[in-house]
Amino acid sequence: SMRHRRQRQMSDHHEAMNDLRDMMYTDQGFDRTKAVQIARKIEATSGESLTGNFHPGSVVTTGSRTSLSLMNNQEAFKANAQALQAAAAALAEELAKRPTAEEGAIYLPKERVYGKEEPETEAVSPEIWEKFNALSETCVACHSNFRGRGWW
Repeated sequence: SMRHRRQRQMSDHHEAMNDLRDMMYTDQGFDRTKAVQIARKIEATSGESLTGNFHPGSVVTTGSRTSLSLMNNQEAFKANAQALQAAAAALAEELAKRPTAEEGAIYLPKERVYGKEEPETEAVSPEIWEKFNALSETCVACHSNFRGRGWW
């Protein structure tokens, strides 16, 4: 059903955000290719791909956690879904950059390789955290306006 597709899509977004957070904020190890792929997946499943799963009949069904305010604010919801898509694209573009030290690169450790004393590092733009936080704030804004209790 549409409700199940929507909930799966949101669950996928949640998992993707957790994976990105772990790569960027913990010592899990940064993988540029994977990080860009994750951000692009969020981008691809946002915008119209996201809003298409919110038909009025699917919102008022049992088990839906969407607040009914969404039906009266379709334009705001669509704008938020497009903002999510744009924020994910901006993050993907920033993650793909390979700055030099002269350009202000910050070096994140890659995933540890067994037997190596020191992990290899990957140069990233310091703006990746700003872009990630903007993406996260877009998620929170939509949930605050259009999701019922218990989303946090």
